[in-house]
Amino acid sequence: MGNKAPSSAMDPQPNGAGPEDRGRIPDTGFCGRSPPPAFSMPFIDTPLSHIDHTSCLGFDIGGTLTKVVFIERDTRGRAPEAVAAAENFSPPPLRDFIHGSREYGCGGRRHKDLEFTHTATGTTMNFITFETAQMDDAISLLRERNQAEELIGPEANITHVFATGGGAHKYKDEWAEQLGVELVPKDELGTVVAGISFMVQSVPQETYTLVQDEWTKHWKQVPASLNPKNLFPFLLCHIGSGVSIVKVLSPTDFVRVSGTALGGGTFYGLCRLTTGVQSFEEAMKLSETGDQRKVNLLVGDIYGKDLEIGGKVLPEDLTASFFGKNQGDGDPRTGRDGQKVEDSDVCQALCSMVAQNICQVAHLNAKLHNLTRIFFTGGFLRSNDMAMQRIVKQMGRWNESWNTLGAPNTSDEPVLPVFFKHEGFFGAVGSFVETERQRGMSLVEPPDWGDHCTMDEMDEEL
Repeated sequence: MGNKAPSSAMDPQPNGAGPEDRGRIPDTGFCGRSPPPAFSMPFIDTPLSHIDHTSCLGFDIGGTLTKVVFIERDTRGRAPEAVAAAENFSPPPLRDFIHGSREYGCGGRRHKDLEFTHTATGTTMNFITFETAQMDDAISLLRERNQAEELIGPEANITHVFATGGGAHKYKDEWAEQLGVELVPKDELGTVVAGISFMVQSVPQETYTLVQDEWTKHWKQVPASLNPKNLFPFLLCHIGSGVSIVKVLSPTDFVRVSGTALGGGTFYGLCRLTTGVQSFEEAMKLSETGDQRKVNLLVGDIYGKDLEIGGKVLPEDLTASFFGKNQGDGDPRTGRDGQKVEDSDVCQALCSMVAQNICQVAHLNAKLHNLTRIFFTGGFLRSNDMAMQRIVKQMGRWNESWNTLGAPNTSDEPVLPVFFKHEGFFGAVGSFVETERQRGMSLVEPPDWGDHCTMDEMDEEL
């Protein structure tokens, strides 16, 4: 076998992918053209002498994952001045390195399914993740590659990169010493808001919500096409280890109005205490296959049917008490009907408990601030269909009952829960946006894509 150096998080692995793997961009031409109504891209309207490579990257260095957005421009079939502009924006060595593979060592990945091309400008956004624990290996790899042909650093004309997350501070000195690149830390919440604003106004199918078929009970995604002209205000519910709830009036005007300590950290911490799971991903996978009815006490378990109370009907499948079936003196891992309670059942119940309570806090805040859309983001929702389904279902119940509660806001307009295709990357995208803002990018008149999807329109989809 021979000796082989260990793979780093960013080391490309052969998998059949190569330069031909890059997304084909329609030959629309971009040199000298005005950008479509959205963010005004400075690499379109700024002289070439004012452009360097700094703005081709954005980082979000979290405690678990590092998220990277890499921006490039197509050069095929373009006029010489257009080629010069594109290559000055995203250096070919770095571009070729990134497109050399979809996987990078231990856990590094380029998410081809999330790649987005802005056809009118020939601009493509690439999305990459790797484990933050592998940051030292990633830096070592970049330093090694720089010896042959500089990918990043002074000779590549990338001397500083905007970044958010705790790692923007933690690894600042290491990047400067080993790569000659300054990590410029940016406010985490500010970059998330900027990233959301940018993507919603740049990607028509960025947002979606969920609907459940009345007969099959299957869930499906339905585009929540938001009108960028009326994007603001909205309520942002960011679910990480804990939860922050933010009222957003514009990309630069927002305030945290509420929150809760019941979040993704609660879910995973309790999973670790009560089951044998060893990772957040394992806990999420188990929650998809479990049956929370084995541990949760439902209305039907108490009354045997729907309960009519206070002029409202509580359906028999409504949870009356999370883990309420485990109150007896017997083995808590044996259900009332003698069925064994599996780890997957516990994980699903915990996921539902956290999601349902977050939904209630978010809905109450939306009504308090007279907002009709809640944008749900955060690592807890990444690939977490169970949590999103619980949020949508519970939101529907609260929407139905709101007017009978005697609350101060009697608006009968339902609150729409909104999710995102590029969930998890808004911090990195926002870091890129902050770079561009310093270079003159501004928000201009967005396109009219139609009004956002309402709860009634969701029902019509079925």
